Amino acid sequence: MKLLLLVYGVCINVFMFRMQCKQFLLKIARNLLAKAPIVYSLVRHLSAFDPREMTVEKLDHNKTQSKSIVRTFIEANRVSASDADDIIQQYSDFIQGNVLQVSEFSGFDPALCRVDKFFHDRLANNPSYAKLWAVVKTVMLLSHGQATVERGFLINKQVESDNLTEELKSKKLPAKGHRSYAHIC
Repeated sequence: MKLLLLVYGVCINVFMFRMQCKQFLLKIARNLLAKAPIVYSLVRHLSAFDPREMTVEKLDHNKTQSKSIVRTFIEANRVSASDADDIIQQYSDFIQGNVLQVSEFSGFDPALCRVDKFFHDRLANNPSYAKLWAVVKTVMLLSHGQATVERGFLINKQVESDNLTEELKSKKLPAKGHRSYAHIC
């Protein structure tokens, strides 16, 4: 009987431990999701500017996403409300006008070509897409998250330390030369 109670007590302890672990993991997952960029409407709809997704078959879905992006830009005072319809129309015209270049879009490889260059080559010098280009340019300038910022700080620190090392070397050379002639005085 004591053995049965002992086994039962161990099972309850294991069960309680598992429940605490599940609660812990749920809390961590909630905190991570709360800080993730995907909670922002703009980030969720950025696939509208993925060349691989820009097809006539997905035009309605992409227009909905681009409308959401434009709405976010209007709320942030980056685009005027009067330009919203023009931007959406230019987006539709851009997709429909580039149907003949399907291989360039569906075969787009981000490892071989940057997205900003891809759009620059197709939008920047075309006055009929001027308002769309302004939105795309702004989207391409958005930070890619905390990692990008941290990497920027690391690069700044490396440059600073390299410059500081060079500066110290230049200051040490005259000091060494000065010490070597100190015995003459």
